[in-house]
Amino acid sequence: MTVTSVLDVTRRRGRLRGERKGPIFELPVRDYRRSLVVETNDLNDGPQTVLAASGVPAMGDTYAFGNDSDTEATCIDVEVEATESPMVWMVTATYDTSRVFDLGILSPLNLPPEVSWTFSKYDWPLQRDGDGVPMVNSSSERFDPPLTVQQSRPVLTVRRNEASFSPALAALYIDSLNSDTFAGLPPLCAKINNIAEQRAIDMGLTYYQVTYEVEFKYDTWAMFVLDQGFRDFSGKLFRDPIDGSPLANATLLNGAGAALAKATSTLQHAMAITDNTLQVQTADFNRFPAIGPVAGTGAWYYELKVDKEIVQAYSDDNVNTFFVTRGWAGTTPAAHAIGAAVTMQPYFLRFLPYRVNAFAPLNLPTV
Repeated sequence: MTVTSVLDVTRRRGRLRGERKGPIFELPVRDYRRSLVVETNDLNDGPQTVLAASGVPAMGDTYAFGNDSDTEATCIDVEVEATESPMVWMVTATYDTSRVFDLGILSPLNLPPEVSWTFSKYDWPLQRDGDGVPMVNSSSERFDPPLTVQQSRPVLTVRRNEASFSPALAALYIDSLNSDTFAGLPPLCAKINNIAEQRAIDMGLTYYQVTYEVEFKYDTWAMFVLDQGFRDFSGKLFRDPIDGSPLANATLLNGAGAALAKATSTLQHAMAITDNTLQVQTADFNRFPAIGPVAGTGAWYYELKVDKEIVQAYSDDNVNTFFVTRGWAGTTPAAHAIGAAVTMQPYFLRFLPYRVNAFAPLNLPTV
């Protein structure tokens, strides 16, 4: 049960032909054939002994003959035939590049992702109207029950095949917001609602079918809650100024733990229509909320009223200066004189109930 010799008698070595793979791909396919004569020393030896012999091609081997080789051509067939001599066998090995090309083209990992968009609808408590005006009554009290509006939110679904799947990474990203620009929207506007995975096997390849669902909220997923309460920052109850009894309704606060009514001042310098800063009396500055992030970065803000104009503002680290966006909430920019009254509008506290992650590493397509 021993192979005594393996002699390569290959003459026809290869050819090049074209082969269409689906409606798009027209590929050059190379194929080769090798012929070998194998001798054994036992009349009982059969094809399995021949196939197991050193030097006899095996399925999946790459093509090599003398100085000739093709690493993309693999052995796809090995045929063993008996000859007239009972201990001499003819082996024919066939190679071609189709297997490698098929794996590259038809591999599930090379299939394009599926991208779809839809909209989800919600009844959402209305904090501000379309012009940014806080939804409070003429006494600056919140409506109870709150006014609601139907809100439509875009939902992006991406389905794609991935070579690996990390449950830990999925757990990190689920219910997280974007810290970077995503789908053309600024930070905090996109939230990953779901990441679903299913393992699959195709062409001998194990891969993972992963589905991502991302929901968008154009005014950011940060929560803005009207700042109100029954006590000031020191814990002292707000009381009725007439009989001294505790108030039955919550008092609007100024973002610094004091009654909103105390967040007043006057202009220290006149304001032209084009000015983008507002200066109040230095002694009054601590009546307004502390310094906040720069506008346009998903930061919170508040409104100040100067005469009849409302401005969107956030504080600078200057002792008495605000950066402002003029003509807010449907009002008209105007010039304001020194000493004009500056009052704070109802203030909304900002909360971020979700973790924040960069979406760029996920490399999610949006179209």
